[in-house]
Amino acid sequence: MEIYAATRNMAIPNEVRTLSELVRNVAIRTAIQKVPLEIWKLSDYELEKLACPTPLLSTLKEKFWNVYFATLLSKKGMKLAQVYEAKCSYTYFYNGILRDSARLVWLLRLSADHDKRLEGHLDLVLPRIREILTISPINSNGTLNHRLAKLQIRIFERLSEVRAFESMRVK
Repeated sequence: MEIYAATRNMAIPNEVRTLSELVRNVAIRTAIQKVPLEIWKLSDYELEKLACPTPLLSTLKEKFWNVYFATLLSKKGMKLAQVYEAKCSYTYFYNGILRDSARLVWLLRLSADHDKRLEGHLDLVLPRIREILTISPINSNGTLNHRLAKLQIRIFERLSEVRAFESMRVK
């Protein structure tokens, strides 16, 4: 049984495995492990065609990624209830997404238009990020500014995670 589990984990893209570790829900972790390898390899177009997303599913996907990115910043575990509460019931979420491999992978894959929606915000954020990263974490008296150093490390971590998710997209 352990060999089977290890083989199943190898089929899950690393980015999704990392993402699933943040989610505090056994059901989604189990659903991710059950997704066939062929579904992970589908292009965005093929996946969308197979998943047939409804407006509600699109709303849930957007909410999922908003909650996910907020979780990254807070370093706390992601609560799945934050995604579906006020939108649908857990039963609907479980039956409509977690039991459907194509819809689950569609939910877990960033939209191609995600970058376009973020581009407007980048003009506001990038100058501040650049400013923070160019400040020396060493104070004038030679001591380390721990708060600034932690912030710079977190920025580098987030930038590397964004890069990892970029590689997750199938073109």
